[in-house]
Amino acid sequence: MNEFPDITDELLIKLAGKKAFALGQVCFEQGAVTALKTRGKKTTATVPPTSTNRGGQVKLHYTQKGIEGSCDCPESDGIDFCEHCVAAALALRARQSKPTLKKSAKPVEVLTRYFERQSKEDLLQTLVQVINGDKSLRQKWLLQADNALGRLDKDALRKRITSAIPFKRSIQRYHRVRKYFADMEKALATLQEPVQLLPAEEQLELVDYALERLDKATDMIDDSGGYRFTAIELLQAIYRSAFAKVSWTEQKKAKHLVQILTSNEYGFYGTVPDDYVESISPECVDLFYAAVRKQWDALPQWQGGDWQEKRQYSALQRVLEQALKHNDDIAGLIELRQKVVETPYDNIKLAKLNLQLQDYAQAQAWLDKIQGTPLANSAGAQKIQQEILMGTGQPGLALEQQWRTFRTHRDLEEYKALKVMAVRSGDQRNWYQKAETFLEQEISALDDGYFERYQKQDLINLLGWIYLEEEDSEKLWNLINQTAIDLNIDPNLLRIVGRRSVHSPQKALSCYRRIVHFHVSSGNNEGYRNAITLLQELHELLPGGEHAHSLKALLQEVRVKYRIKRNFMAWLDEAFPLEPSAV
Repeated sequence: MNEFPDITDELLIKLAGKKAFALGQVCFEQGAVTALKTRGKKTTATVPPTSTNRGGQVKLHYTQKGIEGSCDCPESDGIDFCEHCVAAALALRARQSKPTLKKSAKPVEVLTRYFERQSKEDLLQTLVQVINGDKSLRQKWLLQADNALGRLDKDALRKRITSAIPFKRSIQRYHRVRKYFADMEKALATLQEPVQLLPAEEQLELVDYALERLDKATDMIDDSGGYRFTAIELLQAIYRSAFAKVSWTEQKKAKHLVQILTSNEYGFYGTVPDDYVESISPECVDLFYAAVRKQWDALPQWQGGDWQEKRQYSALQRVLEQALKHNDDIAGLIELRQKVVETPYDNIKLAKLNLQLQDYAQAQAWLDKIQGTPLANSAGAQKIQQEILMGTGQPGLALEQQWRTFRTHRDLEEYKALKVMAVRSGDQRNWYQKAETFLEQEISALDDGYFERYQKQDLINLLGWIYLEEEDSEKLWNLINQTAIDLNIDPNLLRIVGRRSVHSPQKALSCYRRIVHFHVSSGNNEGYRNAITLLQELHELLPGGEHAHSLKALLQEVRVKYRIKRNFMAWLDEAFPLEPSAV
């Protein structure tokens, strides 16, 4: 509630008349009243002059009966209550209509109310003082002001970019690196609009400059967190937009793309040409690929060197390979890769390509180049050799080599490849039995030493997976049942067998029991949770009756054995609460 008499429309009409009231109301609604200041019962205000109004300096004064006012305009002549007095009185009423702040008001509410009582001039002066006293705020608002006032030309924007991407001696700490790039991102985002108002070619020059500074800046900053990428993506977007608008010939655009392709060491310009295809014409695309091919052909055969020396080869090769793969041009890929062949892996790739063309002699020639290297005995190299043998009419040798590969690598996929090779070769021998006999002999030959134990586990698991592959459930179950509990059978294999044994509950129980012990013995929370999940799964699989007692026995077994594992015990009791008699 206000301590002064209310300022009503009726009171103002009585003081000024209907016509002056209406004019003053319009003046107030247009926000023309400024510098409204109140001290005690006295209020002063300014109504600036306009093309249709002379304006005036208003003085209002509360009395016991209401309010009095005067103005220095001719209509008032310092005596009468004019339209300016009405406008000032309405502004004063609007201010007084705000509810009284509570003592518990939030700081922002107190500040808002305070600023509402200030004149435009006072607010402006305060705002400028606050902004000017803080460097970061000053830079931010100067940029916005220069942009709004049209003061940002190319040179001015270049200076702003310099300020937005400062060089620091060294920044290593995580929070400082994050703040550095966050500040950069904000500054660049503010610059985006004024930069994009410039001619397209000038935009490209400015982004080039920004990326150059960013490249140098990252040399002194540990940005392993990848905070720079948002700023880079912003600059790339500006660059692509400008490139689409620049008034160059198609030839010049293609040449420029090749230039940034070969100099784009850290991907600051995005992926060339992929990211620019929508910005250029089909003619420019063709010119670009022709220019890339011309540069590639001009390069000598790669003789080795460091990665910086090979960077130009790699950039051009990537683009040309992409086009050749799109056209399924295997011969072109072979010709391309021959120029940069350097490692055994390169020879392997060339051998595979020649296989696709059924050029077995050339495939063999590339394969022979890796002899004496570790890669020569790899499964990949052996597969290539087998395809060469098959292609040259030597299926028996290919099959024997796959058999050697299986015995060497001892892998389920190699066993499957052996079966396929036997079919392709027309071989009628029982390779399942041969593989089983081989693995059983290998397992029997191992003693119980520390390292031999792990080898034995691997061989038992491989044999188990082969039994599963051949759907030999009886042999698989016998293998599981006869394997000592301290030898870990693959939990995934056990789970498959357990779920398939739903009609043989004791088998399912035995498989799940081994898996549960395996996971709990891991000693970590993930293992504990896996064990609980498996027990719940087993509970769903087993029917009631006597098998429910078997599950209870298993629960009691793990409770006793792992009672000191507090997290596991807590989760176990939550999943399977103890019955009152067992508490």
